[in-house]
Amino acid sequence: MSNFKRKSIGELVIACENLNFVWKSAEVESFREMWKEGWVVSDIAKRLSRQEDEVRILVIDQIRGRVIQKRKENHFRDTGIY
Repeated sequence: MSNFKRKSIGELVIACENLNFVWKSAEVESFREMWKEGWVVSDIAKRLSRQEDEVRILVIDQIRGRVIQKRKENHFRDTGIY
């Protein structure tokens, strides 16, 4: 018998379910090149036909994975978040 007890968590809310977090390898490579060249998030999003928030999530992922370098600018400035 397991000591694991299930908790009732109530109704679930899925954050950002309107965003697409799936990227093709070729898209990620293009993103990395544009990032390295200094492109801003809004221009990368336009070029890749993605929402800016989808690109911002990729930025976070790639910085955490130490694949790209963090920049000084605030990538959330235009969102009203910060």
